Amino acid sequence: MRLVDLSIAKKVVGSFAVLIIIALVSAVINHRKLSFIQSSIGWSEHTYDVLNVNASLITTMVDRETGLRGYLVTADPAFLAPYRSGTQAFDANLQRLRTLTSDNPAQQARIAEVETLAKRWQADIAEPEIALMGQPSTQAEARARVGGGAGRALMDAIRAKGGEIEATERTLLTARQADEADAFSTSYAATLLSLVALLATAIAGAFLLTKLIAIPTRTRTLVMGELARDNLDVTVPSSD
Repeated sequence: MRLVDLSIAKKVVGSFAVLIIIALVSAVINHRKLSFIQSSIGWSEHTYDVLNVNASLITTMVDRETGLRGYLVTADPAFLAPYRSGTQAFDANLQRLRTLTSDNPAQQARIAEVETLAKRWQADIAEPEIALMGQPSTQAEARARVGGGAGRALMDAIRAKGGEIEATERTLLTARQADEADAFSTSYAATLLSLVALLATAIAGAFLLTKLIAIPTRTRTLVMGELARDNLDVTVPSSD
């Protein structure tokens, strides 16, 4: 069936139906993309949390090492305060990091390695040196252990593993940001195209209404006027 064969009512309804369909398609696309963006933003915030906690984890290890070194130099137990508080903070950050990355087995494995290295540092380096510093006769031995490099090697390994955790999270963050940008672009394009389509449909609808309703109505009005003046030579237009 051709467009011209449709009744005026169907033509009007069809024009509005096209407008509604375009609006609905645009709304569905935008809803999906905006939902994705909202979810992605949530995961990005989660990644920033992981990065912050991981940084705090490494910082607490540095605090522990700094406190230990201060004690080795001065033999003043007050310098062990950062070591003691750092130990508690390290455990809290470690648990928090485990919770945040519970959905990522690779990160969980790296965190476990950090914990193992930290325990080795505490058991093999820190606690023995603290014990040796507790006796004046063994303080020189405690200080001599620092030159062995074992403690530094463990700390370097902890920093390296923390760097791996950070690098992994930043890779995830970059990928999410790229996906967000793509979703924004798609949503923007869908909105722009729908506006163009709506405008084009509205113009086409106005043209059709003018051609199919306004002009025929005017023509019939003129014909009716001629008939009213007993002019029977006029042609009566079709009502289709």
